[in-house]
Amino acid sequence: MRAGAGKSKGASFEREVCRRLSLYLSSGRRGDLLWRSAMSGGRATIQFDAGRVNLTQSGDVTAVGMEAYDFVERTFVEVKHYRDLRIARSIVCGTGDLVAFWKKTVEESSKYGKRPMLVARQNLYPTLVVTKSSDDVFGDPVMIVLNHWQAHVRLFDEVTKVRIPLQRGAN
Repeated sequence: MRAGAGKSKGASFEREVCRRLSLYLSSGRRGDLLWRSAMSGGRATIQFDAGRVNLTQSGDVTAVGMEAYDFVERTFVEVKHYRDLRIARSIVCGTGDLVAFWKKTVEESSKYGKRPMLVARQNLYPTLVVTKSSDDVFGDPVMIVLNHWQAHVRLFDEVTKVRIPLQRGAN
């Protein structure tokens, strides 16, 4: 991978997550309800450090459509796309990148009084979504229950799968 390509890979992945979550929240009607937060959530962090709470731009995802405001007000979404998340090491030993990202997501979400959601993808693997088991965003199917993380792990494509309705006049 060329130098600096990781940033564009992450930004592209954030846009795709926003589109998929938008379709999920709108039952397939709209893919434009969510978008990347300013500075990938950095603006809210800077404001928080200065004593101001920016609930709408905390995390990597912000609402740009009214139908997603409630979701963003209650959910802190962190998005990560890495070459190697060390998934097995995270689950078995508790020391990989995936568990570190989950712990950071839980910590950050609590600052804003929101429920944590981590959407993570490792190269050549399906996208995972990790949510807190006590305040879960999604219903079934849960792929893995991690009691020591107090989390549920699912395949992101499975939980955001929606049937997109046909539109009149579309060819």
